[in-house]
Formats: sequence, structure tokens, C-alpha cells
Amino acid sequence: MMSSRDQGVPLCLKIREQDGTRITCDQSRWEEHIIARHPEMAGRIEWVRETVESPTLICRSIYHARRRLLYRPYQFDSLPTAAYLRVVVEYHRNMLTRLTSGIIISAFAVANVEPDAEKIWPPKTDEL
Repeated sequence: MMSSRDQGVPLCLKIREQDGTRITCDQSRWEEHIIARHPEMAGRIEWVRETVESPTLICRSIYHARRRLLYRPYQFDSLPTAAYLRVVVEYHRNMLTRLTSGIIISAFAVANVEPDAEKIWPPKTDEL
């Protein structure tokens, strides 16, 4: 699969997760999907960067095996209570280089973490 960069599409975000995985978001995805469908995200690209770089919670998507939901708390004017930014990242593994990279599929405000999603980070700690 060709990346946005290989296709000549300008990137608006190029981030590394804590484990070094490269995550990107192209300009058209940001404008035509994220901002168009989620107007509360206008002017919030740095929040997306912060959420990818330092999420407070990561869950597996229950609908898409290659997607993870990254969360970080923020206060959105559109929601009356404290909320989260949910960034949806889809991961792909390059069969030649064996490196995994991800693309941001969407980003939007949510009142709660998806209740049925499997939490994969932070790791569970056993209480003694």
C-alpha cells in the first residue's frame, strides 16, 4: 500500500508514537473528512498530535481489526462536560521492510470511552 507521501498528497501531520511507529494524516483527510464531519476539530490539529504522542488510553476497535482508538481528555465547547478526543488510527505493515505505520482515519470529541472496546494501554496492573 502506498503512503500519502508516496502518492504526492501533502501531509498535515507526521508523528511518531511512543514506540516509534510513524503515524500520518494527509491534508485532504484532515479537511474533507475530519473537519467537514467534525467541526469541533477546527483549529485542534495540535490536540491530535498530543493524543497520538501521549494518549491516556488506547483501545482496540471492536469494528476494525487494524484500528486502534487513542484517547486524551480535553474540554470541548460543544460538549457540556469533560470529554475525550478520540483519534482513530489504522495500522498497516509493510511486507518488504516489516515496519508498521499508521494513518489517522478520524478524530472527534466523545463524551465517553467506547464501553465495549478492549483496553490495551495502559497495561492492567494486578492489585495485590
